[in-house]
Order: sequence, then C-alpha cells, then structure tokens
Amino acid sequence: MNISKKFNEDYSLNTKTLKNERGYALDSYTPVKKTMTIILILSLGISLLYNYKHSGMQQTEYQIFLNHYYFAVERSLTQIDTLLNRKLSEESLNRELLRLSLYLDRMVRLGSSSVFVEGVYPISEFNVFYLAADTLVFGEEHNGNKIPPFGQDNLLSEGEITYLLGIKEHLEYIHGQMYSEETRQENPNLKRESFKQIAAYISGTGLEHDFLLDKYLEKSMR
Repeated sequence: MNISKKFNEDYSLNTKTLKNERGYALDSYTPVKKTMTIILILSLGISLLYNYKHSGMQQTEYQIFLNHYYFAVERSLTQIDTLLNRKLSEESLNRELLRLSLYLDRMVRLGSSSVFVEGVYPISEFNVFYLAADTLVFGEEHNGNKIPPFGQDNLLSEGEITYLLGIKEHLEYIHGQMYSEETRQENPNLKRESFKQIAAYISGTGLEHDFLLDKYLEKSMR
C-alpha cells in the first residue's frame, strides 16, 4: 500500500475516533477558544517568520563579508605578482607598492570589522599584513637596522623580493582556505567555524613579521 495513502487513512481514522470520543469538546468550541487559537497560530507564524528573516540576514551579512575579504586577499596576491613579475618604471614601482600597501590595509580593516558580523571570530589588527602595509611605504627599524621604504633604488632588492615572497606565502594559504573550485572565487558555504581557523591563523602572524625582516636583512647583507 502507498505509504502516503496509508498515513492519510490512519490520520483520518484517528481524527474520526477523536471526534467520536471527544465530540462534545470539538463540536462545542466557543468563539473565544477559536479566537485564542487563531491568535496563537498568528503569533507563532509571525515569530517563525521573524526568526527565518533574522537568520537569513545573518547569513547574507556573513557571505558579504566573506566576499569582500576574499577579494581583498586576491587583489593583494595579484599586486605582489605584478611587483615581482613585471618590469616597472620608477614611477610605476612606487605606485604599485603604494597600491599593495592599500590592499593589505583594506584586509586589516575588513578583518577588524568582522567583530560586527555575528558568529565570526574577530581578527587581531596586530598581524603581518598590518605591519607590512606600513613597512612597504615608511620603512622599518629592526634590531638596530634601518630598513628604508621599498623601491628606494627604483627596483626591488633581493631582500625586498624575499620579504614580498613571505607575505605572498601567507596570502596564498588564506586564499586556498577560502577558494571554491565551483564558484572560482570564495566558497559561499564556508562555515563560520572554518573561517574561525583562518582568523586565528591571521591573528597569530604578528611575530612572523620579525622573521620576514630577518630574512630581508640576511639577503641585503650578502
């Protein structure tokens, strides 16, 4: 017998039985009881609709955040490739370095804003991208050594290339964690728990900057 048909017959039988046994109660529903039932049903419906919309808004907010953060990462990667692989004039080199600094800064600001996205692990501002954004444009002092702004000699030194490759390695890891072969960009179904691991990784890269500066100095002193 068809399961759906069997269920309908059983339900019909049970309903008839209920009416036969408690007919006086069902048949004597007062207008007040009917009104209370209608109000209860409407209240429940409104509550469910609100919760559904609220949940949908949270998900949409999270997906928008993922999209913006993913493209900030991808643009930073593309910019590093431009600096490493293209022969640039003095003016173009300075412009592209500044552009990379702005892209990295955008990553930092988006990461800070994650605190406003419900259920998203906040990203510490003190990370390798925050420090790199300043180092590229303003230079740095590390262990008593003065590191000038990048591109001072109108080209990238070995130390600067090594430093940029280190930043690129971190970006590639994050990009790989967020990427979807299906969409060919960020994975819109990336779970919050998965992004929490990415955020924790980024937040833990602050000390990595010192390591990159050490590598920079090693290459520069040869």
